[in-house]
Amino acid sequence: MTAQTSIFDATDDLPRLVKRDPVLAAREWRTNNPDAYLTMVRWAREDKDARRRPSIGRYAEGLRSWSLNRGSSPYRLDNSCRAPLARMIESEFPDLEGAFAKRASMCDGGRVAGMTGEVGAHS
Repeated sequence: MTAQTSIFDATDDLPRLVKRDPVLAAREWRTNNPDAYLTMVRWAREDKDARRRPSIGRYAEGLRSWSLNRGSSPYRLDNSCRAPLARMIESEFPDLEGAFAKRASMCDGGRVAGMTGEVGAHS
């Protein structure tokens, strides 16, 4: 029996799959923009410490503004990547587990309403 592969693990098919899969697109964005990704993590920690709800949408918009203010090209982050990025942050940084408000998703491992008999299940 082989170990189960995480949705965040690398795959050789990444370039072909990215356009169809927001999780893979988010992983590619994280790899290509490590400073921006860690900035999102820092902002999430600051919000959590200040007892504010972290918001991946606010961070995505903040990165666009932040990069423009630095005179660099804006970070290109497709909105479909936001939920997977929030899940990645929570997965990689235990102190931020459960910090983001999220709807149930297929990438949550079957916790989607209707799949396990749960009605209106949300993380």
